[in-house]
Amino acid sequence: MLHTRQINVVVMLFLAWIYCSFLVEGSVRQDTVPSASPTHLDAMQSVPFPDVQIPGMPSEGEWCLTRVDKAVEGTARYVSPGGEYTCEGGHTWRGKVKINTTLRASGRACDQGDFIPNGSVLNAEGEIIRRRDGFAHFAGKFEIKSGDKQLFEGRMELLFRVGSHRGESCDDISHYEGWLVGRGSKGVPLSLRAMISGKWTAPMPRLETTWTSGSILSGIVVRPR
Repeated sequence: MLHTRQINVVVMLFLAWIYCSFLVEGSVRQDTVPSASPTHLDAMQSVPFPDVQIPGMPSEGEWCLTRVDKAVEGTARYVSPGGEYTCEGGHTWRGKVKINTTLRASGRACDQGDFIPNGSVLNAEGEIIRRRDGFAHFAGKFEIKSGDKQLFEGRMELLFRVGSHRGESCDDISHYEGWLVGRGSKGVPLSLRAMISGKWTAPMPRLETTWTSGSILSGIVVRPR
């Protein structure tokens, strides 16, 4: 029969063998797990739709609302085509577009104050994705100027060949709708929140398109009391 000391040695050797087996197995498992390559990590972390900032609403203080209502006319053109390809909806372009328009009296009784004088210009530049049939989306920065004085700056988005009002076609080839959100320039405590819509087809590469006088910019200027 084995002595007690011999039994203890055998037990300790057995436990040590089990412990080493676990260590080896864990090391093998860790070595076989595929590591994410830098390229894969970059792809996971990159976002194709970048975040943008727009002015929010004040959380305190006394603020008032003033209507703004302007007719819009001007032009838009591609300044740098970004590529052509085919989607399930048809041939598609993307690229950078510049918009240059003039704001005038709309002839409606909704234009109050003089925050945007008649004759001011609305300019915008941004990215557009456009299908051959005119279905398109524009997003970019805008500014409104009166002479050399910048009045507002912010973000603008336009959707072409859509209709959101009851009675409108959802697929009018010459109809667009969009929005603008901006703030007064150089720290002026004003904010512009406006809708814009009318008759206009999205610009195409190598062609300048006319923004018809049937377009209306209508919205709100938020101002201090």
